[in-house]
Amino acid sequence: MMRIPILDRYVLRQFVPWTLIVLVGLTALFTISSLFEHIDRFLDAGAGPGEMATYALLDSASTAVFVMPMTLLVAALLVMGLVERTNEMTAMNVAGRSYLRVSVPMLCVAILASLGSFLMQEYVIPQANHAKQEFMEEKVQHIRMGAPTQRDNVFLIGGRGRVYVVRSYMVLEKRMVDPVVQVFRGGRMLERTDAKEATWNGSQWVLRDGVQRQFRGGEERATKFRTLTLSPGRERPEDFAADIEDPNQMPLSRLGQYIQRLRESGRPADRFAVDYSIKLSYPLINFIALLLAVGVTGQLRRSNVALGFLISVVASFLFYGVVATTKSLGQNGAIPPWVAGWAGHVVFGTVAGWMLWKSPR
Repeated sequence: MMRIPILDRYVLRQFVPWTLIVLVGLTALFTISSLFEHIDRFLDAGAGPGEMATYALLDSASTAVFVMPMTLLVAALLVMGLVERTNEMTAMNVAGRSYLRVSVPMLCVAILASLGSFLMQEYVIPQANHAKQEFMEEKVQHIRMGAPTQRDNVFLIGGRGRVYVVRSYMVLEKRMVDPVVQVFRGGRMLERTDAKEATWNGSQWVLRDGVQRQFRGGEERATKFRTLTLSPGRERPEDFAADIEDPNQMPLSRLGQYIQRLRESGRPADRFAVDYSIKLSYPLINFIALLLAVGVTGQLRRSNVALGFLISVVASFLFYGVVATTKSLGQNGAIPPWVAGWAGHVVFGTVAGWMLWKSPR
């Protein structure tokens, strides 16, 4: 079994407790702030401490991921300032351990934090946000939502470029009333099918009493039908019965599928592609934040730890500003989605890495 070197164990014993303390503190601070934003709604609904605590618990998952970069930044600055003030860094340098080598355990923790943030973002936060929304509707707004038996004005983007517009969907009967099925390729409508109804036969949708129009070479060909079975697709009865999911709350896997369906149907997808890139790159902020903190303190050293803290915090706000700016540019089509998602990470990560590399050996 591989043993962790003594120096690494010592740095971890300093860094991990501070990380946990700061994480709990910042998560509690931001969660309480969010709770107070909704305090009027809780009081009007007569909610007690139990309901407020439940809301805070459900909200804490996304809050913890949001504050993790700031947590690592503050914890690294505290630890590096401590070892500088007590001359421990000088002793480590004399023993042949460079500033970069001393920071390796903290960088490893930042990598684990990035992985943990990604997993939380993908598997925990969507479920927690959904549970929080249901909790607010049922316990605070007192909205009792049973299983719906009918959905009106259903709009669904399916696979293979299909778009469904349904006046009413009967959930228990698995039946559409006045469905319109459009097929797009490259942003152009190739086919439109209007029917009186459509039913599910167990594996496919069967349309009845309608007209199918095909558009080829600038010409339209219309064909009436009594029954028409759609070719197999990914759209099943539960897709029409489900609540419309907010793309901003989707995990990466479902968001990627949603973007693909948008593009197949010829609809603009840049906005969601930017969100996808940002969600994919966001966990890496943890590593960059720690790299920035260690790099800045390595350049300034003991007499300027407070200045290093200030510079790191200002740089962090600049980083978030760059991310917000590139996101806006990407959603407006000024830059590609992948640039919008990764530009800030590349620039600030490169600067932080260079500063750490140039730290005293």
